Amino acid sequence: MSAESGPPKVTASPVLAPSELGSETAADILDRFKKLSLWSRNGSRAPHKPLLALWAIGRCLAGKPRLASFEEVDQALSVLLKSFAPRRKHLPDTQDPFWRLRNDGVWQIPDEGLMPARPGKKAYRRDLFAKNIEGGLLEEDYEALRKNPTLAWKLVKSLLDAHFTETLHDAILTAIGIGSTALAFQDVPPPPDDFVYSRRLRRDARFRHIVLDAYGSQCAVCRFAVRDGPTPYALEAAHIKWHQARGPDEIPNGLALCALHHRLFDGGVFTLLPDDYRVAVANVASGDGFDEWLGRFDGEPLNVMPAKGSQLPDPRFLAWHGREVFRAPESIPKAA
Repeated sequence: MSAESGPPKVTASPVLAPSELGSETAADILDRFKKLSLWSRNGSRAPHKPLLALWAIGRCLAGKPRLASFEEVDQALSVLLKSFAPRRKHLPDTQDPFWRLRNDGVWQIPDEGLMPARPGKKAYRRDLFAKNIEGGLLEEDYEALRKNPTLAWKLVKSLLDAHFTETLHDAILTAIGIGSTALAFQDVPPPPDDFVYSRRLRRDARFRHIVLDAYGSQCAVCRFAVRDGPTPYALEAAHIKWHQARGPDEIPNGLALCALHHRLFDGGVFTLLPDDYRVAVANVASGDGFDEWLGRFDGEPLNVMPAKGSQLPDPRFLAWHGREVFRAPESIPKAA
């Protein structure tokens, strides 16, 4: 996957009527992907399997072969992990999701018998490369998704909703090469109101209102506060600890941010230090407008804070964001 080549061209397939793809088959596919088993410890994020699954669905929608070599997966998944997974000191782990996703009943490695036995039933990178091992979606799932864009759309939405905050969805779709599928989905009806995409917790509809009220309807970073009468424009309530990570819909887990700083915060381009609420900007950030819109706030306290101490950002949630989302976690003090 390279920036020069751009996303693959997507060829729309005819949408099948429900009678042509059994509802039980569709429900089974959605359910199996919904129940992906993810590594978890102390609230750490591990989106490796969801990113691999999304990438594979993107290949399906682009009409690419079902199976891909580990070398190809390693190259593509490494890029996705560097962009959308927590930063770690070690190299991105691509062999474990490639090997272990088959245990979730959604992934197949036809030649897994060629792999030498290893302690803990692990797969070593050198073996996967040496044996030219290939993996991909189950054949029946691949065909079902290829023939039914409605089902593919629901599955993509389910994975995004379950594992990534909403402001990252467009960037992830573009990165996996299906950002150009809008034409393929133009005749696909929206899902029914009772369709459950994921195991995510129900959101509190009051969250935006109470957070914006606590911050005086201003961006906490830049004081942006454009409004039309009582209605603020482009001002949003950001979760510090993501809803997908069971962050609560409470003011201490929220920040009032303009649309720009919300996306930069969710993307890990900046965070807040838990001890004094100063802005910390990732050292990987640069480009036109950087100094004006972000760099000048580095090391500075928030411009807007709640008046009530009980509404201040909770250091526990800020510590989670600094560890699991911020693009330069090694540059800030460790927090419990």
